[in-house]
Amino acid sequence: RWVFYVNVPIGIVLMALVPRVLKETEASNGRVDLPGALASTVGMSLLVYALISASSFGLTSARSLGSLAGALLLLGFFAHHERRTPEPLLPLSLLASRNRVAAYLALLLVIAGNFGMFFFATQYLQGILGLDPVETGIAYLPMALTLMAMARIVPRMLRTLSARALILTGTTLQAIAMLWLSRLQVDSTYLSGIIGPMILIGLSMGLCTIPLTAVSLSSVEPRSSGAASGLTQSMRSVGGSVGLAVLVSVFGFATSHPGAAAAKGGAEGVFVLGTTRAFLAAAGFALLAFVGTLLFIRMPKRARQIATAERNKALARRYVEMLATGETSGAHEILHPTSFDHTHRDSSGVSGVIEAIAAKHRDGAGVQIVIDRMISEGDHVAVHSTVHGHPGTNGSATGIM
Repeated sequence: RWVFYVNVPIGIVLMALVPRVLKETEASNGRVDLPGALASTVGMSLLVYALISASSFGLTSARSLGSLAGALLLLGFFAHHERRTPEPLLPLSLLASRNRVAAYLALLLVIAGNFGMFFFATQYLQGILGLDPVETGIAYLPMALTLMAMARIVPRMLRTLSARALILTGTTLQAIAMLWLSRLQVDSTYLSGIIGPMILIGLSMGLCTIPLTAVSLSSVEPRSSGAASGLTQSMRSVGGSVGLAVLVSVFGFATSHPGAAAAKGGAEGVFVLGTTRAFLAAAGFALLAFVGTLLFIRMPKRARQIATAERNKALARRYVEMLATGETSGAHEILHPTSFDHTHRDSSGVSGVIEAIAAKHRDGAGVQIVIDRMISEGDHVAVHSTVHGHPGTNGSATGIM
C-alpha cells in the first residue's frame, strides 16, 4: 500500500509549485463533451471486460458477446457524436494524418506488449523463482536503468536519424525480447531467462515511445494540441488495458487446454506454459507495430530536415506575432539567413507570405495580423493569414513553408 502513499507528498509538492511555475492558460468558453466522455469510457471498459471474460466464459458466451456488442455500440456512437458535435472531445481531423494514426496504433501495440510483460514477468519472478516483492522490484532495475539512459540518448539520436528508423529498431528489439521470454522454463534462472530480455525491453521502450510520441504530436494545430496530447496518453492507457486483457485471455486459453495438464512441472509447468504463450502473443503485438510503422509512417530520411523545417515554422510564427504587436525592428532580424534557412527545400513560399504580411503592416498603424489557420503535415505547413485595418489595407496571404 505504501506504493500509493508515497505519491501523496509528491502530489502536495507539485500542487504548491504549479501556481508559481506554470503560466495560466487563457480562459475558454468551451463545454465539456460529457456524452463523448461517457460513451468512450464505458465503451472501452466493456471492450476490456469482453476480452477478459472470454477466457473464463468463452468467446461465444452471452456475457462476452453482450459486452462486445455494447462496446461496439457505444464506440460507434462516440465516433458519430464526435463528427457532429461543435466541440468534440476528439477532433476527428487529428485522424486525417496517416503518420499520426499509424503512430497512435503502434504506440498502443507497443504498450500492450510491455504491460503484459510486467504482469507475467512479475508473477514468474515471485511464483516460480520465489523472489519476494522487494527482490522483484530490484530485478526490474536493469530495464529501468536502461530506459533512463535511452531517454537521454534518443533525443540526440533524432537529430541525425529518422523517427521511423528508431521505431523500427525498437519494435524489432521488443519482438526479440518477447520471443526470448517465451522460451522460459520452470527451471530457468534470472540470469539465463529474464535479465537479457529486460535490457532489450528497456532499449526498445526508449527507441519506440519517444519517437512515436513525437510523430503523434508533430504538425498539430495549436488549438488541437491538447486533444492530440490527450489521445496520445489515451493510447497508452487503452494499450495497457486492452493488451493485458488479450494476454490474460491467451494465458487462460492455454492453461485450460486439455493438453496443458501434461506440461512438465505440474501446476508450475502449466503456469509457465500459459505465460510463454502470452509472451508469444506480446511478440505478435511488437511485430504488428513494426509492420504498421514500415508500411504507413513516412518521415524524411534525416531528422535534420525535420529540425530545420520546425525551426523555420517557429521563426515564421514568431515573426508574425512580433509584427502584430508592433515589434517591427526585432521581427525583421528573425528572418536573417543566419536564423531562417531560406535554402531549405520546404521554405518555398515563405518569403512571399511574409513579404505580403509585412507590406500590409507598413500600410498604416492599427493593422491587425491574424493567422487564420496553419495546417501542418510532416515537415510542410500551409499558413493562411488575414490582415485587418484601415480601408484599403485588408487582405490575405497564403503560402507553404
